Amino acid sequence: MAEVSPKAGPIVDWDSSYAHWDRTVMGRGGGPDQLVSLLVELTPVPAGDAAAQARRMIKLLRGTLPGRSVRVRAGGGEIARLRWLEGLGAQAAQATVFVEVLGADLEAAIAENADLFVPRERLPFAGPEHPEDREEDADPVDPLTAGGGGKVQASLLEARQSGTELNVVRMPILCVLDGDIAYLNSRFCRATAAGVLKSRIEKIWLQDAAEVQGPRLVNGRVLSKAELNSAIAQVQNGAATEAGCYAALRPEPRVNGAFVRRVGHGSHVMDLAAGAEPDAAPDLPIYAVELPGFAVSDPSSLRIESLMVQGVRWLIRSALAHAARLNAKALEAFEGGQADAQFVAPDIVLSCSIGTLAGPKNGDGFFDRLVARELALVNGLAPGVGPGAMPGYRATLFQSFGNFHRTRQVGFEVQEGGAGAGVDWRLPRSDRRCSVLEMRAVGAAVTSIAAVSPLGPLVFPAMDPFEYQDVTQAGQVIARMYRGADEAGGRQVYRLFVRPTEWLDGAGFVCAPAGTWAMQVAMAGAGKVSWQVQRDDTPFGYAYRGGQSTLADAAAFGWDATLRTYMAPQDSSVLTRQGTEIAEAGTNDPATVGVGAIYLEGAAGVLTPSLYSSSGSDDPDLSQRAGPDVSAVADETRCVSGVLASGTISGSVVRLSGTSVAAPQAAREMAMTGVMPAPPVPQGLRVGTLYQDRSGARDPRNWVDADAPALS
Repeated sequence: MAEVSPKAGPIVDWDSSYAHWDRTVMGRGGGPDQLVSLLVELTPVPAGDAAAQARRMIKLLRGTLPGRSVRVRAGGGEIARLRWLEGLGAQAAQATVFVEVLGADLEAAIAENADLFVPRERLPFAGPEHPEDREEDADPVDPLTAGGGGKVQASLLEARQSGTELNVVRMPILCVLDGDIAYLNSRFCRATAAGVLKSRIEKIWLQDAAEVQGPRLVNGRVLSKAELNSAIAQVQNGAATEAGCYAALRPEPRVNGAFVRRVGHGSHVMDLAAGAEPDAAPDLPIYAVELPGFAVSDPSSLRIESLMVQGVRWLIRSALAHAARLNAKALEAFEGGQADAQFVAPDIVLSCSIGTLAGPKNGDGFFDRLVARELALVNGLAPGVGPGAMPGYRATLFQSFGNFHRTRQVGFEVQEGGAGAGVDWRLPRSDRRCSVLEMRAVGAAVTSIAAVSPLGPLVFPAMDPFEYQDVTQAGQVIARMYRGADEAGGRQVYRLFVRPTEWLDGAGFVCAPAGTWAMQVAMAGAGKVSWQVQRDDTPFGYAYRGGQSTLADAAAFGWDATLRTYMAPQDSSVLTRQGTEIAEAGTNDPATVGVGAIYLEGAAGVLTPSLYSSSGSDDPDLSQRAGPDVSAVADETRCVSGVLASGTISGSVVRLSGTSVAAPQAAREMAMTGVMPAPPVPQGLRVGTLYQDRSGARDPRNWVDADAPALS
C-alpha cells in the first residue's frame, strides 16, 4: 500500500516543479559535475547604469570579471543579446539571460552575483561540462547598432530629425521554429541561371545536435548559408545523398526517425511557410530553429518550452542582424551621395507549430511572458523610441492554436464548497513518459486533494507554495504533488507527477501502475477548479491520442452527432471542450496570433472549424482567449484531412493536418502581403482562405471575413 509522505520543501521559487521532478525523481541532470541551466534576470539598476550592467554581465559570462570565484557560462547567442540590450539602454534593466553554471558552483554563483542577476527559472536540462568555451554564433554586427558604436542608427535618426527623406521599404523576414526540418530540401533553394541550387535559408540553429554528449540547454550548432550550399552542391553533383549529409551534419549517433520515414513535421510546416520550386522562389530571407528530438518527442512536455523561448530569441536577433547589415551598406551609399539608397524596416514573421496543453492561459506562462517581452522589444522600435530606431519595425508570432478540441484532457468544475464531483484521470499502459495533471483553483482556499488510485486511497493536505508531497511504495517515489506559485487573481496551482507506466532502458527502474486516479479537490468555500493534462501532440508511432493520459467521468460519454460516437461531454460533465487551446496561445498579447484550422464543408464550401481545432473559453478562470484570431484551411473536407506539402527528401510529398499546418500558411500570407488581420473583427470569426499547391502557387484571394461557426 502506498502512502503520502509529510510535506517537504519548500523548493526555491526559481526551481520549477518540472525541473525538480526531472532531476530528483527521474535522475536526469543536476549533478555537481553537470552544467545547470538557469534563466536569470538582470538586477534592476537606474536607467543610466543599465548599459554598464550589461557590459559587466558580458565580462562575467566570459569569465573575466574580477573578484568572482565561480564561472558562469553563456550560450545560445546570449552575449550577442546583451550587446543588443546594452544599446537599448534603460530596457536592459529588465533583461533576462540564459546562463549555465557547474552544479557544484550553483549556490556560490547565485550568492556571489546577486548584484548582477536574480535567478528566475531553473530549467530541466543539464549536461557534462565541456572544456571549450563556446560563444554561440557571436555575430560581429550588433543587431541594432550596426556599423560600430551605433553609427548607423544614430545617422538615420539624425537624418530623419532633420527632415531628410529616406527610402525605407518593408522587408519581410520569415522565421520557423519546429522539429525535423529538412534544411537541404530543394523547396528551400533557389536555382541560378545555370541551374545550380542555392539555399534560401540564411541560418539554421540545430538545437542540441550533440545530444550524445548529454542533453544541455544550449548546445548544437548553427549552419550558415555557405555550409548549407556546400552540402547542397554535394547532393546535386551526386557526391552525397541528402540523408547522408544530414547524418554528417548531425554528429550524434541517433536514429533520426523523420528521415527514415520521409515525414518530418517541421519540413512540412516550413514548406507551407516558405517553400517553393527553385525556379520560382520568392526573395524572402529564411531563418529557422530545429528543436531537438528528445524534447519534441516527449508528450509530457517536460523539456520543450525553454528551448522554444531560446529559439524565438535567436530568430529575432538573427533577423534584426540581417536587416542591420543591409542598412549599414545603405547608409554608406547614402552618405556617399546616393539619395535613393534603400533602407529596410524588418517585418519579422515567426511561425511556431509546437506547443503544450496545460498552463495558465492568461499571459503569465513562462513562454507567454518571455516571448511577449521579445516581441515588444522589436515592436517598440518606432520613431522616437530606442536609440535611432527606424519606423516600421514589426515582429509577429503566428502560433498554432492546438488540436485538443476532442482529446478529453481538460475539465472545469464550479464548486459550492467542500469536495467537488472531481474527475477520473486515466493513465494508459505502456506509457514511457511521465504523466502530469495540472489543477488550478480560484475563489476559495484548497483544503485537500484526494485520489483513489491504483496505489490505493491517497489524501494530500493543503500546502504552501513551493512545498511538495511524495507518494511512496516500498521506499520508492511513485508520484509527487507540488504546489506552485499562486497566479494572477489568487489562482492556486497544484501539479501531480506520476512515473511512466513502462520503461525499457535498464533494469531496476520503478514504474507506476496503469489505471484510473479518481481525483477530488476540496475547497473552504465556493470556487472553481480546472483540470488540464500536460501533453503535446501524439508522437509518430502511436495511435491518435495514444500514449497519453486522459480525463473521464460518468457524464463524459454523450452522443457526438458529428462523429456519430458516444464521446461528447454532457452538460453535467466536468470535462469540457472549452479552454483546449495550447498554453502558448493563451495570451492576449496583440503580437501573438492564434491560428485555428478550418475545412470546406459541403458543395457550397462553407468554412467550418476542423473537428480537432481547439477552442477558447468564455470563462476567464479557464482561459482568457475566446478563440483563435485567424484560421486557415488545414483539411480538404471532413473526410479528407490534411494539406499536401513536402516530406523530408526533395521531391517527396506528404499530407499532414492540424492547426500546425494552418499557422505557417497564415505566416506566409503575412510575409508575402504585409496584411495583418486587424480588429474589430471578433476573435474566432476572421478566416483566411489560404490555399497552396505543390509548386507554391497561391490562391489570389486575400484575407476575407466569414461567419464561421463558433467552436463549442
